[in-house]
Amino acid sequence: MTQRGHIILVGTEKGGVGKSTLAVNTAAYLKQKGFQVVIVDTDTQPTTNTFIEQRAAAGVEPHIPCYIIQGEKKIARDLLGLAEQFQFVVVDAGGRDSVELRETMLVCDTMIAPTEVGLFETWALKKTASLVNDVNIIRGEGNAINVHAVLNCAPTNPFLRNRIDRAIEFITHNFPQLNLAETIIHNRVAYSDAALFSMGIVEVPAEVKDAKAVKELVAFLEEIGL
Repeated sequence: MTQRGHIILVGTEKGGVGKSTLAVNTAAYLKQKGFQVVIVDTDTQPTTNTFIEQRAAAGVEPHIPCYIIQGEKKIARDLLGLAEQFQFVVVDAGGRDSVELRETMLVCDTMIAPTEVGLFETWALKKTASLVNDVNIIRGEGNAINVHAVLNCAPTNPFLRNRIDRAIEFITHNFPQLNLAETIIHNRVAYSDAALFSMGIVEVPAEVKDAKAVKELVAFLEEIGL
């Protein structure tokens, strides 16, 4: 029997932490590596789907298909069906506890849980950690979610490094089940600039490519085994 594709969930219970940006750039990275990739947008504000529509309208290649699936309890079945057709299924889930988030957690192979370094954002990981615990009970022993929290949109100002260190200490101490990544993804204008081209940061022309941003993204995705 042919092995199914890898389902990647980019989601947490907290909104506004850069999930959509990370999802589309993960998909673009995998597509550039030659994999068959599809994006699924489950957010009620389908930012990822809008990006893909603009990408198609601009004629950017390679094409990345995108599906919107919202408010359906059969989303797990739909994702498994897509995983039979594609090597990677990247799911952008809305920033709330929802049927879509929980259903995707049941079947995903990798879960990326981005957070910013602020106190409100790191506190909000308590809910995400609780969801992970609940879903792992359903998934059963030996089938726990391969989840990776990541500091996203972190400040580049070296004088604010203490905020990053504080967030690292808080997350690793309070939510060890979220497996905080060592790689930190900083808040760089490269992401919004790439969006103007309807591209991921790994795809933009060499003359405008931000080597630091690309290095961070690739390091993180390689760290979690993608």
